[in-house]
Amino acid sequence: MTMTTDYTDDTDFAVVLVPNAAEKSQISTPSSAQSPIRIEQVAPGCAVERPGGGAYWLIERRLSDIAPQCAAFTRRYGDLLMSEALILPEGTHWHVAEFAECNPCSVVYLDIETTGLVSGAPLFMIGLMEFDGRDFVIKQYFARNYAEECHLIAALAEHLPKFRMMVTFNGRRFDAPYIRDRATVNRTEIAWPPLHFDLLTESRRRWARVLPDCKLITLEQHVCRRRRLDDVPGSLIPAIYHEFVHTQDASLMDRVIHHNALDLLTMAELALFMIVGQNDWTV
Repeated sequence: MTMTTDYTDDTDFAVVLVPNAAEKSQISTPSSAQSPIRIEQVAPGCAVERPGGGAYWLIERRLSDIAPQCAAFTRRYGDLLMSEALILPEGTHWHVAEFAECNPCSVVYLDIETTGLVSGAPLFMIGLMEFDGRDFVIKQYFARNYAEECHLIAALAEHLPKFRMMVTFNGRRFDAPYIRDRATVNRTEIAWPPLHFDLLTESRRRWARVLPDCKLITLEQHVCRRRRLDDVPGSLIPAIYHEFVHTQDASLMDRVIHHNALDLLTMAELALFMIVGQNDWTV
């Protein structure tokens, strides 16, 4: 799947259309005469075997491969954050200053997808995005069934210590506590990066009085200046995943995986915007 975007004032961010559905019963599934679409068909990747048995599906892609239009943004991100001449405006909040002062290669963006918001519901995807000095690398750890959740969390626990800072959107109140709870259930200890930059906190500080709300999708439209077309509603994601586990048909999972990748990209855009004050990578 390739992302298509253009950073202009009236941009539409094209994504694959998801059927209009508000309830699980409205999600289309293949008839018995059709062969289920396998996860590797919609999300090419590899099965990562875990020590002691078990595995999970890893989808690893470079942003330049799936969104070549983002080249200007990626270049600006690297040039600015790797520059020793970066000067922050007076009054920059310390959260933003910490981010700006970090080596961008030591920063990881994190976003999860869960099977529900109720306590005890497993998570099924951990999306990570990191910068390697030239490009962003998106890594999505995906559980093909409920039992693979433990392997996602174990893989995350091994990967996170490589970074100095974790960037999330509402991660202090949702993602991090959720992962911590699921890690406890799965008897895994998580060693978090020493620094945590939560974009929602800074977004509220800057835009709560001027925007309708500070949801990620609202910031994407008003700050990043683009909109998603027919994005899969977050409320449908758990139902789509439950249906996938039940039928092993992945025909709708590519929308969910794409949704997660878009969230990670938007987070990086917002982080850069908080330093430059305008998305000058459009020039």
